[in-house]
Amino acid sequence: MALTLADIDRWDASSIREVASALAKKGAGADDVRTGLTKLPLIATWQGNGGDAARASLDKLSAYLATHGEEMARVSSATRASADEIDAVKASLHRIYEDAKAEGFRIDPVSGQVTPTDQGRVGDPLYALQQADLMVRIKDLLAAADEADDALARAISSAGEHSTGADKPNVSDVLSKPIPKDPKEFYRFWESLTPEERDALYERDHLIANHDGMPAVDNDYYNRKSLDGELSQAQAAQSRVEALKAQHPDWADGKNIPHPNEPGAIFDDRVKYEAWQRDYDAARNGAKNLPDLKAIDDAVRDQPDRKLMRFDSHTGRQVRAAIAVGDPDTADHVSVSVPGLNTTVAGAIGGMTDEASHVRTEA
Repeated sequence: MALTLADIDRWDASSIREVASALAKKGAGADDVRTGLTKLPLIATWQGNGGDAARASLDKLSAYLATHGEEMARVSSATRASADEIDAVKASLHRIYEDAKAEGFRIDPVSGQVTPTDQGRVGDPLYALQQADLMVRIKDLLAAADEADDALARAISSAGEHSTGADKPNVSDVLSKPIPKDPKEFYRFWESLTPEERDALYERDHLIANHDGMPAVDNDYYNRKSLDGELSQAQAAQSRVEALKAQHPDWADGKNIPHPNEPGAIFDDRVKYEAWQRDYDAARNGAKNLPDLKAIDDAVRDQPDRKLMRFDSHTGRQVRAAIAVGDPDTADHVSVSVPGLNTTVAGAIGGMTDEASHVRTEA
């Protein structure tokens, strides 16, 4: 999703520098790195490629960088440089906002649209030039922001790429092999893999976490990773929905829709509306699974005895999930509760999981 001026305004370079400091800490262990990173504001609030890279690379950073001090220092330095770029981008944004206010314009933080506020100067060639200049500066700023975001993404996601020799795991062989379909064969295949090879297979296809034959503890580990990523994306999309609704509450309610353009009759408001509607539809589509994702997260978060055995929001018409209470791989007895035909994840998974917990307690 493209960055907006509102996204840039929310950036906090100090949180990025905290990442750099965590990586630069002498003698930091895997647990230190993981704990430090998960508590940083960056992980929860950063939008764009940089945030995606940070969230996707936590395990890579904690497991690999903690044992490679030279590589950790390199990523720390690159991350700190990205923080400096972010400061520069934000400073430019604030100057643009200040100039717009002084010259009599309003800038929409979501769309970047520059709107005249001094109606008495509309039609003045100088006023039009000032408006055009602001639009060019905003375009250049967004390009610089994308570059800063990509630089941060490269700094974080490249962890381990500069190591030499046998230090860096080679996962190309396992990625070239077919994955067994039979559960017993898959189990033997999975147990033969290194952690790096398992991670590589998951990064290629997140749905491998649902494969029959995978140990329950790994089903849970990888499905929770998928859930965390999708929940963050859906929450960001919902925030954008709310921002777009606030921008045009009448359009969101289906009111005051500009007249469609026709040959010889082109209306600027219609063009703006159509661009807004595309953004609004995309944001709502990105947030459509949020109730289901939140319900699953509520059911498993801070519940180590519960395992997210199945999670799939992509291959069907609705989100699907299955939660185990306890470990099915080691249990003496297993009971299964199946929802009704029209049951949704959001409407039932919390209550059904609590019910399963009660059954297990009374057994």
